[in-house]
Amino acid sequence: MLMAVPRKKIDEIDRKIIEALKKNARTPFTEIGKSLGLSDASIHFRVSKLRKAGIIKKYTIEVDEEAYQNHKVSGYMLIKVKRGKIEEVSKKLASLEDVKVVQEVRGSNDLIVKIEAASLEKLRNVVLTIEKNPSIIESGYLTVLKTWKDERSR
Repeated sequence: MLMAVPRKKIDEIDRKIIEALKKNARTPFTEIGKSLGLSDASIHFRVSKLRKAGIIKKYTIEVDEEAYQNHKVSGYMLIKVKRGKIEEVSKKLASLEDVKVVQEVRGSNDLIVKIEAASLEKLRNVVLTIEKNPSIIESGYLTVLKTWKDERSR
């Protein structure tokens, strides 16, 4: 059963600050303040409030994925898990260094796992490690050949 998560209240100025930081997390508070008609101290106070409230969770960078991926190999595993073992398996997978995303899905599989490794050999070793888990009934693997769009950092 899905439960609604209570929303924290933010106003229009907070939204504009968030949008500015989403475009570029390094935008100076003075620049944001100037565009909104506020002082940099006001922006700093509001950003601190948004961080404490958990609305701004982290600052991040945007990477040229093509240049970055030239040094990485990535792929996805589609995994079917024994009944009642999804959470246990998911936590185990999430603890692996080269596993970047673990998502529970519905359909013919239970989990989708994204793996990024420094080499094809390392990627193969991660896949083999995952497949050894006795709670995994079945798995398949897809290799990423080229990334056309990736909005993870937005």
